[in-house]
Amino acid sequence: MHSLVLGIVWRPRVGPTLGAASPLASRGRDLGQITLLLLLFGCGAGTPLLVIGSSLRSALTRTRGRLLALGQLGQWVPGAVCRVAGRGLRGS
Repeated sequence: MHSLVLGIVWRPRVGPTLGAASPLASRGRDLGQITLLLLLFGCGAGTPLLVIGSSLRSALTRTRGRLLALGQLGQWVPGAVCRVAGRGLRGS
């Protein structure tokens, strides 16, 4: 899931923007402009994350019961497989 969110935010223009801002900031020149650039960049990168996070939270809240039931099944199935495999080995 984290990769999906990172993929949405990491666009082709991200690298050049940060690549241009980093050397300028390290030299101490135009710090006001660099600060504004990085602030706007952070807002632009953070907005999709907030929207996606809010959407996923509401979707997970709606499907919580089904996910819990699926989790119970996910515990039962491997146990049943091990039990059947154990019986098969004992009979050999």
